[in-house]
Amino acid sequence: MGIGPQHTAPGFNHGARFWLQVFVRNTLLYNGDEGGYKPASSHGFFADNLMVGCNYLGPWRDNAGFHVMIPSQNHSHFVRNWILGPSTVRPIRLDTAKYTLYKESGRNCTVRHNVFLGTEPMVVKGDAHVIEHNTGDEMDFVSGWASIASMNVLTVTRYNVVPLMSSRQQQGSFGALPGHASLNACSNRNKCSPRSNGAPPTPNALYDELPTVSDAGALCAELHRCWTDAPRSLPHKPPFDWDFRPTPTSRLVLPSGLQFGFEDYLGAYRHTDSLDSIRPGRRAADGTPLLGTPPPFVVDPQPLSPPPMPPRTLEPLPPPLAPPLLAPSPQLPPLSPPSLLAPPQLATPPLPLPLLPPLSPSPSPPPPPLAPSPLAPPPLPLAPPPLAPPLPLPPLLPPLPLAPPPLAPPPLPPPLLPLPPLQTPSCCF
Repeated sequence: MGIGPQHTAPGFNHGARFWLQVFVRNTLLYNGDEGGYKPASSHGFFADNLMVGCNYLGPWRDNAGFHVMIPSQNHSHFVRNWILGPSTVRPIRLDTAKYTLYKESGRNCTVRHNVFLGTEPMVVKGDAHVIEHNTGDEMDFVSGWASIASMNVLTVTRYNVVPLMSSRQQQGSFGALPGHASLNACSNRNKCSPRSNGAPPTPNALYDELPTVSDAGALCAELHRCWTDAPRSLPHKPPFDWDFRPTPTSRLVLPSGLQFGFEDYLGAYRHTDSLDSIRPGRRAADGTPLLGTPPPFVVDPQPLSPPPMPPRTLEPLPPPLAPPLLAPSPQLPPLSPPSLLAPPQLATPPLPLPLLPPLSPSPSPPPPPLAPSPLAPPPLPLAPPPLAPPLPLPPLLPPLPLAPPPLAPPPLPPPLLPLPPLQTPSCCF
């Protein structure tokens, strides 16, 4: 559920592209859109927003409460935001692309006075960022990834309280923070506040005051009312009474910080800050923090019924209007039926037509012959030229017989003569 925006310009628009974006005092509770807000312009200002349970009950996503791509990192500020779990996305992610070169990476982003607990680690890619006075549970400064072998060599990281604070190398190992990292409280001071980098040297007395914060439980022991992990089936319900200011006796207070020209506290807030002034999210019209409480919804226990209808009074209908009186038409004489035999008699005889003298055709003079024009072509002869005599036709062939002549029957064979009887010799019997 997202409640807002209360002070937002140019608009509460996921991924809106404008030159300047302002996203201030909004409340996002258990929204299921994987992340919170994805800016898409440089020079943005994102402050005093409350996000609880981004992507609640959803699977892990490579997203964030503020997913800041390369164009959106340039001179953008993320200030005094609370981004709390349970969440399966990152609170703030300064991202880059796989094939981005170092000269094309994001620069000059400021992340200051933010609180993030119960989320995935905050990720910082690019270079020349300012990350200071934040309170969280895990932060990752990427030194090398994909096409860039060295990132965050100019990033300033100081006055943060994050137990798990390290740098991801291009080989996959985790080492000390790159760039100018100093005066951070974590579980290993050699990683979050190395003394061998290019940061201003920290006096020994001030360096010895840096506490070791082993985990989120040790961090919450230094604060008034910390966020604690709740079962994912039982989310935190507003109103929220969290107070992330350090206690007066907390180790996050640096007594000798101002003596050496440094800040006198670690984390997002001083212990002397006013609680109402640091609470993010929507506020009432008089400026009172609403503590994440949605606007009240008044529910009537009795269903609403329509009001009774007033009784209808039937008025008598007016009498029908009489048809208008027409003026009498003048009396015309009766018409007699026309006779079909005799033509109608005209009142006056027709005038005779005047007789005109017959017209005699007058001979008109023939037109003068046209003089031949010197530019005109010669006249064509009237008679066609004589044609050549026709070629003689070949003699006609005799017609072919239609049927062959009948053949004569073949001669009959001569008749056979009878043979004489055989005479048997008598000697044999």
